[in-house]
Amino acid sequence: AAAGFIEAAIVHPLDMIKTRHQLNPLRNESIVDTTRSLLKEGGIRRLYRGLLPEIVGMSPTRSAMYAGFDMSKNFLCKNSTPVPLSERWVVAISGAVAGVPEAFVSTPFQVIKVRFQAKENAGRFKGNFDCALTTVRQQGVLGLMTGVSTTIWRNSVWNCIYFFSLHEIRRHLPPTKSHLSQICQTMGAGFMGGLIATSVNAPLDTAKSRIQARLPPPGGEGRGAPVSRSTFGVLREIVQKEGLFGCYK
Repeated sequence: AAAGFIEAAIVHPLDMIKTRHQLNPLRNESIVDTTRSLLKEGGIRRLYRGLLPEIVGMSPTRSAMYAGFDMSKNFLCKNSTPVPLSERWVVAISGAVAGVPEAFVSTPFQVIKVRFQAKENAGRFKGNFDCALTTVRQQGVLGLMTGVSTTIWRNSVWNCIYFFSLHEIRRHLPPTKSHLSQICQTMGAGFMGGLIATSVNAPLDTAKSRIQARLPPPGGEGRGAPVSRSTFGVLREIVQKEGLFGCYK
């Protein structure tokens, strides 16, 4: 728990900048300029907007992901398949399967976080809990599951590529001679795996943010208003209006 809190505290300002960039249909400023704008907007606290749902959801989300991964891996290893699977494909498939329970657990926390971070919602909510209540009032309880299908795509693709890449990178690394070199190898392999996976699934993450940020305006469409669209419909719209690089904001 302590490690997760430290990780969130360090990384969250970058997540805040990433979300603002993803939700902006126009050309983004640089990371430095966006940081300055956020500081002017609300001081250092603005960089940590949405941190609470991120921290609260971290433990159950990771538990769901690793439980799904282990269950899928054990199943594939113990049961015969139509086509024999090597270890690399077992971990890849298990990673993809793990994205499903992970998405169902993480989506309510992500909806609150993204809506609280969105610039158009600045001043609209008193806090994270008010954001959750507003979502439920206007869209019903299922409003907290907005974008769950996109989150499944995002998580499954990322997990699949990450675990596959991690397995392949480790397989080609030389044996380590000390505990320190083992740690360095593990960190390096994890960094490269994460870089490859993020490069592939970034458009899905952008689509998720766009879908989850949408909320009926106060006194607008009302409870249960359909504010979400399909994953690939959003991606198609981004490409048409912002170009391919709009998916990689």
